[in-house]
Amino acid sequence: MYRKKERIIIFSCIFVVLGLCGYLYFSSFEKETKVNQNETLELIQIKLEGEVVRVMEVTCTRPISYGALFLRLKQAFNEFSDLSGFSFEEMITESLTILIPSNDIYSQYIAEEKINIHLATFEDLLKLPQIGEKRAKIILDYIQKNGKFDSWETFFRITSIPEHAKIQIQRQAFL
Repeated sequence: MYRKKERIIIFSCIFVVLGLCGYLYFSSFEKETKVNQNETLELIQIKLEGEVVRVMEVTCTRPISYGALFLRLKQAFNEFSDLSGFSFEEMITESLTILIPSNDIYSQYIAEEKINIHLATFEDLLKLPQIGEKRAKIILDYIQKNGKFDSWETFFRITSIPEHAKIQIQRQAFL
């Protein structure tokens, strides 16, 4: 009879321990699920456009500051990205599209239409960065002798344009 009581006590202890473990497991699972549901509710979409390497869309938890976002996405910006107009402490609390402006000083002076290199006059060529009278003459002479430039590579080789001006010329002109 004594053995039967021992067995009952042992089984009772096992059931209590298993019940307690099950309760703790399921209550922590419920809390974790609530946390995950809250996280999904606090996600926002942010799209970067304008003067960036490529248009990108990211998902962030809200709120996030402009400073933290820009630090996280620093590979998205190029040498012409102008972030000076943003308050880095300001918080983003909802989905939005951010247009990154350009700090390209030459863009202030160009017309809205691009210059066609093959049809450009001497004066048109002088409007391009790093194109002075000498380079403008070289370009016009090349077009007169050879016809059109077959690529930007040829154009830059013939004119000896410095590396830093190549992107600016491609923005303001086309072949």
